[in-house]
Amino acid sequence: QYFLADSKKSLIESCRKAYRKLLEKDSGKFNLILTNGYLSFVFIHWRPFYLLNREKISGDVALISTIKLTRDEEWIEFNPVNGKVAKMLVFNGNTLIFNGDI
Repeated sequence: QYFLADSKKSLIESCRKAYRKLLEKDSGKFNLILTNGYLSFVFIHWRPFYLLNREKISGDVALISTIKLTRDEEWIEFNPVNGKVAKMLVFNGNTLIFNGDI
């Protein structure tokens, strides 16, 4: 019910359910990043994703990658929790607004 409270949360829940169905039909090894121009959906199934937040003159940015692109910066690692098959992250710009397991 919580995810259906407004349109953004409904979209998040719809994407989470669709990704779960995809995993049920194809358990292959893949990661996915989708965006609608406002929200970015990161689906982690195979390899971890790493996040780096950077402050820039033109605005803050979030870098997301399956490998650490630099050695001298602090990357945050995301993996599914034990017992779950995947993780879903949702960003609004550079802000993480949803971190859930599937």
